[in-house]
Amino acid sequence: MKTAIVVFGLVISFAVVSSGQARTITNSTLAQIQQKRLAAERNYRENYARLGFPSPEELDRQREVDMTARIELAEQLRKARLEKERLELERRSLDLETRRLETEVERRLETEVESTDSGGYYGGGYFSGYGAFESGFSRGRYPGRFRRGAYRRNRLLPLYNRAGGYRVTPFEVIPIPRQQTLRFRSGGGHRGRWR
Repeated sequence: MKTAIVVFGLVISFAVVSSGQARTITNSTLAQIQQKRLAAERNYRENYARLGFPSPEELDRQREVDMTARIELAEQLRKARLEKERLELERRSLDLETRRLETEVERRLETEVESTDSGGYYGGGYFSGYGAFESGFSRGRYPGRFRRGAYRRNRLLPLYNRAGGYRVTPFEVIPIPRQQTLRFRSGGGHRGRWR
């Protein structure tokens, strides 16, 4: 009984495997297919008017028209794709230029603030730290701020760009006007006058 079941299983498996194999195509098979195609073309040429189909010449003309339309459509699609790529590159270029200009403006603003800053307690500003007072008062005279003429550090230093410029936004360019600084001039004592 077991042997019969094993044999039956082998027969079924061989049948399934053999049915799943691809059919082999030979030259004689190709020749038969070619003969059928030629016979169908000959039948079409003889009976196209009776069957209500267009003539073979009309079919060739329609194929040429269709091919021309496809070529034109492909050319239009290619031009549209190239234009889209060009616009994308231009947009990227403008974005990079905007970032570069904004970075340049920020760098100039930072440079201007650093160059005109009072420098903290010892770095200048209205007083030059302890050194200027000690050297001035210990010698009996007033060098520096209270001396005749305008002291170069005696000015009101703003924390904005004094040179002017512009600010770039995605929608517009905003001009920043040039700012004037106020300077003092000593007038013979410790009281200064507006210059």
